[in-house]
Amino acid sequence: MRNNLFKKTLLVLFPLILSFSITPKIFAETIKIGQSLPLTGEMEKSAQEFQKGSLSWINYINSRGGINGKQIELITKDDKGNSETALKITENFILDDILVLYGYLGYDSAMKSYELSKKNKLAFFGAATGSTELHEFSEPNAFFTRPDYGRETASMVDLLIENKKNKISFFYSDSNWAESFYKGAKWSFEEKNLKIFSSASVQTKNPDFKFAAKKINSGFPDAVIIASEAEIAALFIKELRKLNPSIIIMAASEVDGSKLSGLLMNQGIGVIVSQVVPFPFQTRYQITNLYKRLSSRFYPEETASFKGFEGFISARALTTILSDCEEPITREGFIKKAHEMPSVNLGGFVFDFKENKATGSVKTYFTQIGPGGFLSPIISLKDVYKYSPL
Repeated sequence: MRNNLFKKTLLVLFPLILSFSITPKIFAETIKIGQSLPLTGEMEKSAQEFQKGSLSWINYINSRGGINGKQIELITKDDKGNSETALKITENFILDDILVLYGYLGYDSAMKSYELSKKNKLAFFGAATGSTELHEFSEPNAFFTRPDYGRETASMVDLLIENKKNKISFFYSDSNWAESFYKGAKWSFEEKNLKIFSSASVQTKNPDFKFAAKKINSGFPDAVIIASEAEIAALFIKELRKLNPSIIIMAASEVDGSKLSGLLMNQGIGVIVSQVVPFPFQTRYQITNLYKRLSSRFYPEETASFKGFEGFISARALTTILSDCEEPITREGFIKKAHEMPSVNLGGFVFDFKENKATGSVKTYFTQIGPGGFLSPIISLKDVYKYSPL
């Protein structure tokens, strides 16, 4: 008798129990943010900088009571730079009580994980990639605080043609992100009714730098834009400068200017590196000063970095949207609110995702490698050091 009653009760309650198990815990005490990063492997330094930059802001917000009394929990998993591992991590995040996928690093990991987030209508926020495919052709659940490769290239070209340097060549490696950058570059050149003067690509394994340098230098271009890993870019630059010491050299932000300058030192004097955030050591922006202050507070052993600053800005943009969301905060509610908000100035860095656009900021900044391998900000080509062979 009791067993029959128990079974009948269970049958009545089971649908209710199941509904609770598959519904996000909107009354949870924490807001869970999922992040997949290559914390070990070739990109570990950049990943760790991005993570600590993000946490510098998140820790600060939590110390002040969080968002509407809820603490933010950034759950970071190590994908070791493997896109399939990142995909599995993302699958687990989607099944778990994760509100937003945040701050992925690496073109391949971002591309695959984004597709999964799109199917599940989960916000994919602040990934550190300029993939034109994601920025231009993504669904409304994608949000980036940096410009895409095409817009970054357009800014580089603008800097050159302002000084009547319109014979612009392009060098890139065969990695997926570099090829994506090249596609974005061709798009930006076409938008300006320009053609790439010459181009050369090398394999990441056994690259032929001498052949690439000769191909690029044929016809004597005014400038060359580089999209490749820092080690490849450094060796190519050395070969090219043997042939043409006066050519203007510009490297994309993902080349990693800090790493490139360390590899080249004085051989890199005058190499221009684009950036997707302001110079992190300047005091002219309120957000820069805040980043430096909070970074030294929570990670005193760390020095300011471009990738750390990018993480800080992305985290601050994320929490700005979260703080404006209506309670209870849901996955759908976050996406809706992000697209409804007007332009937001974070103290020198402006973003907005109005009209369902994915790219929150299109501004590109520029630095150059100076004596001793130190990066410094520039505004025009007039600020660039003249390179002289030793």
